[in-house]
Amino acid sequence: MKRIAMFVLLILILLSVISDLRTNRPGPIEQTKNAEIIALQTYTIEAGDTVLSVLETLNNGQLPHENIEKMLKDFSYYNSQSDPYELEQGAQYYFPVYKVELQTR
Repeated sequence: MKRIAMFVLLILILLSVISDLRTNRPGPIEQTKNAEIIALQTYTIEAGDTVLSVLETLNNGQLPHENIEKMLKDFSYYNSQSDPYELEQGAQYYFPVYKVELQTR
């Protein structure tokens, strides 16, 4: 009788493990940045500066947005006569300062 009870218990445990392994589980938690423009700041371009490097400097050492095209469009919006890929050394441009919030998916 004891052997039958142990065999049934073993079968139930195996079925439970198999069922658990087949269940879809969410993957690792991903975090995304949600950035909102909170201010504009003028910045004088120095040698080697790019739009992204200046945005990183003005936003506490990190890129404020995962979408680079969005950041370039924001720059172009506030500097309509300027090409974001060809900044002039010594020229002043407006750069957005973002408020960054992490979102968990």
